[in-house]
Amino acid sequence: MRRLLAGLIGGVASLTLAAGAAQAQDISTNRWAVGVSVGTDGLGGDLKYSVNRNIVLRLRGDGLNFNHSLNSDGIHYSGKIKFGTGGGFVDWHPLANGFLLSAGVIGGQREVDLNGVASGNVSIDGHPYTAAQIGTVYGRAKLPSAAGFLGLGYDSTFVHRSPIGFSVLAGFQLSGQSKVQLTPTGLLASTPQLQSDLASEENRIRRDLNFTQTYPAVSVGLSYRF
Repeated sequence: MRRLLAGLIGGVASLTLAAGAAQAQDISTNRWAVGVSVGTDGLGGDLKYSVNRNIVLRLRGDGLNFNHSLNSDGIHYSGKIKFGTGGGFVDWHPLANGFLLSAGVIGGQREVDLNGVASGNVSIDGHPYTAAQIGTVYGRAKLPSAAGFLGLGYDSTFVHRSPIGFSVLAGFQLSGQSKVQLTPTGLLASTPQLQSDLASEENRIRRDLNFTQTYPAVSVGLSYRF
């Protein structure tokens, strides 16, 4: 058993050293790379720098813009999701190959614009209203502008001799709770009762957005080393 374990450990060590030596040769004069990617955080671009065979520093910018709708208490909300973020990351390659663990921070615009219309008579927090009394409900849900990131993946940018690399990354953006504000335009827009009921509505929408506190960030990309 000891000989078997020693053999396995020796084999892994040999492969790791061989991969590290090949990589060191490849990146000795080509430590920079640029890339493009697409994923749940939108269309992105990367600038990478290989410090050594284990550490890659990465700057990234992303943009996401699409429409989404939801219904709450008989009000149909059409929303426009707008993300525009940038961040810095450290990618650790513990085996000096493509496998990596990544950590970093992002910041920027992360919000959803809402436009709500009642389909008829509705009840908000147990109180009845007509469509005219509520009018159009304008709102905005703002996610915290800063978030942390933890993930893992594979990136061949500084592993193979080819200047073209492939990457896949999966993880989570970690942040606090969203802020939601709704503003009605109807006949009872300024009444305390409707304001109070809409505050409860804001809490419901905020709970619907709780998934963004651990927002899944999955992307695939291509890069060019130079």
